[in-house]
Amino acid sequence: MLETKPVLYLFQTRMNEIIVYYDGEKYVKKSKAEFVDPLTNLKGKKTYSGDMTIHSRRRMKRTIECLYMISKKKRVFNSVLRKYTWFHLSHITLTLSSAQGQFSDKVINKDVLQPFLRDCKRKFGMSNYVWKAEKQLNNNVHYHIISDMFIDIQLLRKVWNNHQNTLGLIDQFTLKHGHNNPNSTDIHYVKSDKAITRYLMKYLAKNERKDLKIEGKVWDCSKLLKGFKYHSTDLSSKEFTQLEKTLDSIEHKRFDSDYFSILQFANSNYIDSMPPTLRNQHLQQYLEIATLNNKSGISPNLNF
Repeated sequence: MLETKPVLYLFQTRMNEIIVYYDGEKYVKKSKAEFVDPLTNLKGKKTYSGDMTIHSRRRMKRTIECLYMISKKKRVFNSVLRKYTWFHLSHITLTLSSAQGQFSDKVINKDVLQPFLRDCKRKFGMSNYVWKAEKQLNNNVHYHIISDMFIDIQLLRKVWNNHQNTLGLIDQFTLKHGHNNPNSTDIHYVKSDKAITRYLMKYLAKNERKDLKIEGKVWDCSKLLKGFKYHSTDLSSKEFTQLEKTLDSIEHKRFDSDYFSILQFANSNYIDSMPPTLRNQHLQQYLEIATLNNKSGISPNLNF
């Protein structure tokens, strides 16, 4: 149970949790400092350290959450299983089929990954995605992509391999193995809140080994997702009392800090039991992005 309101509380609703900030003035001052980018040099040009900073991990989790909440859940035909299954998001892994060799991570990004993403948008309608680069033990870069696109794995592999061969990586593979269709892609499908919170967010936002840093940008997302921000609001005394009663009756975990508390719930359905102000805020913050997304003809599924 929350204590009786001694100061202004700001409530921020997320996919399966509420962040309660104590003393709004202190929080606002602190948040402005957090958004100063320490990687901006004196010339005003952004540089990249090859690390996932705390701020980067937070932004990535926020972006993946937004992608999950605005994506439409649908039934699709899975050619591998040969039956219809439920689909929400896809987790795609892309690997290089030959030694990266002389090509830097920046070159792979510019000449292989970015054209691949543009091709996926043009050919398959992949409008929303988050990607992250990682280093394998063999020093090859590989990529993880979370997207709202359902695509046959054979088609995906063909497109990725075509772009790999921009740098001759498939030709090198063919000389060594005698065929030109390496198994360079993998897809897993995300169907639930539990999968996105327990697996994808932790997996994509994990810390990397210091000796296996990426040269250049570590992660990015589609333009639409960059604009997503959480909303914060305070509650009336009546709503605050309602929230306390709800927290007594709904299972949740609580983590406390000096200036905030985190209330974690099993899934996004928790919002149905919350006071109207929090429910409306929760809907509005995703609806703003989903409305822009819907201009492309994609209907949002906000899970509540």
